Amino acid sequence: MPTTLRKWAAKRARDMPACWIGAEATSISLFLAGPLGSQEDSTWNDWALEIELDEKVCRKIVWLLPENPTEIDAVHFLDGTSLAQPWKHREEIGVERLDSLAELGIPEHWLDVFQDETLGTDDVVNRLIDVGEVRGTE
Repeated sequence: MPTTLRKWAAKRARDMPACWIGAEATSISLFLAGPLGSQEDSTWNDWALEIELDEKVCRKIVWLLPENPTEIDAVHFLDGTSLAQPWKHREEIGVERLDSLAELGIPEHWLDVFQDETLGTDDVVNRLIDVGEVRGTE
C-alpha cells in the first residue's frame, strides 16, 4: 500500500471519535470496491488483504472488480459477506450433507468429561488433554 495511503488510513483510524462508535464497532462493516480490473492486479490484491486484515475500527471487505463486472460477480461477492442469505439456496445445500454430520461421534471418554458438571472451563480443557494423552498411549 502506498505510504501516503497508509498514513491517511492510520490517521483516520486514530482520529475517528470512539464516542459515537462505542461497543457497536464490532457491528460495523465497511464495503470497499477497487477499480475495474483490480481483481487481476497483484498490487490491488495485496492492498485488499492488508485492508481486510486491519479490523481496528471495523470489519472491512474489499471487492476487487473484474474488468467487466456482471451481476453474477456481485452475487458471488455478496455471498461471501455478512449479507449472504444461504437459506435462499436451501435446496443446493442438500440435507444429506448435513445428515452426514450427525454420524460424527464424540468419543465416549470425551462425553464423560463434558457431562461432568463439577468441572470448570479450564478443568474441562485440562481433562480432555489428559484423556487424549492416556488414550494415545494405549
